[in-house]
Amino acid sequence: MAQIVELENGKVKLIASKMVNGKQKKYTITKTPEKTSPVARAKEIELMASQFDADVESGVFKSKKELKAEAEAKAKEAEAVLTFGKYVETEVKRKRRFFKCDDKSWLSYLYSIDTWGMPEWKDIPIREISGKNITDLVLKMEEGGLSGNTVRRQLVGINAVFRLAFMEEIIDANPIDRVRKFLPKAVKVNTSNTFDEEQTRRFLEYMKKPYVTEYKSFIRNNPNHPKEEKVKGHTDVRTVPTQIQAVLTLAIVTGLRRGELIGLQWNDCNLDDDIPTISVNKSASVTEDGQIIKDPKTETSNRIVEIPHFMATMLQELKEEQMNYADKIGSYWVGKRGSHFNDNFCFIKDNGAMMDVSTPLKAFHSIVKRYNAECENEEDKLPLIRLHDLRHSHATQLIHEGTSLIDLSQRLGHADVGITSRVYIHGENKRNTATVTTIEKMFG
Repeated sequence: MAQIVELENGKVKLIASKMVNGKQKKYTITKTPEKTSPVARAKEIELMASQFDADVESGVFKSKKELKAEAEAKAKEAEAVLTFGKYVETEVKRKRRFFKCDDKSWLSYLYSIDTWGMPEWKDIPIREISGKNITDLVLKMEEGGLSGNTVRRQLVGINAVFRLAFMEEIIDANPIDRVRKFLPKAVKVNTSNTFDEEQTRRFLEYMKKPYVTEYKSFIRNNPNHPKEEKVKGHTDVRTVPTQIQAVLTLAIVTGLRRGELIGLQWNDCNLDDDIPTISVNKSASVTEDGQIIKDPKTETSNRIVEIPHFMATMLQELKEEQMNYADKIGSYWVGKRGSHFNDNFCFIKDNGAMMDVSTPLKAFHSIVKRYNAECENEEDKLPLIRLHDLRHSHATQLIHEGTSLIDLSQRLGHADVGITSRVYIHGENKRNTATVTTIEKMFG
């Protein structure tokens, strides 16, 4: 039984020993008996000693040194276990250059990883993530209302993590590959989901019209005044801002990509030529550091695009409006002035900085929804298409009017005519280089 040593303060020290690695090792502990009578106290101490002796022998009791060594061993073991979260933070994010994608795609990867991967598997060893984990996540996405195409897009970033881990021999197999045949099927974007010529004309005409906004009455609470202030309801007549009309019309008559539209500067516009043109030589893009200007999507995206005269007039009016506005707001304007005004972006925020890339889509959808709300007949409503579908609309309308795939490919900035052919197959197309004349006739 453990040795008992009486201490001066009424406490007792218990000393037990056992063989550890061929050597006798002593363990000590200090206890305070609760009993006060000599007989009861002696029995309590005897029980303490017996229990302490058993705890030492069984390994339940450990010395401070043993506890510290055990904690350090567990910490090292935990470090050795590479979790999904640790791999993402320590390996994936610092190996950005191994993922051959543009900044927009990289941000999309990080979004899907942080939104779906990390909450599910942050503390799970990456080697233990199985096909079942993937199918469970897919079901969770679908139950959350995500479409099949959206599910597949969200898995792209997560798949990139597992692909890198497999190439680095961290895992034996990519768990997404194990269940790929069970994933939602990709649905090809329906390029017929576009504006036809008549719908485009209706949209352009409606965009020019004033519209009424109704404001309901409400109670305004002012902390500086004890009485509530009732604000009467009223109506306000508005028009779509000139630059919103211009950017959406330009998208319709040129088929430019969103980033190409936002990246345009006035020195890219030749509006006084007999055949007005714009030079597409850069593109706006969103990165981790904010919105930037970069090279166009492909080498063939660098191109000169002819625009109809009514579009040139609209851009000239917008430029004059911006010049007057810059003088009016004074130091709030962050853009160029005077002889350097042409270095400014065509489409801007209220301080003269480059327009946010999300603005055209928000404005476009707002106008379409307002138009549809005023339609009495369901068949007269416009489809709520993507901004990029205006590019498809432009292409399909030109093909319908007889523009050749070669001319269309050059106008859209496709890498080769094969891309144009795969996306826009509408029967035999005759050669027709009068593209801008066609647009003038359709919408001028």
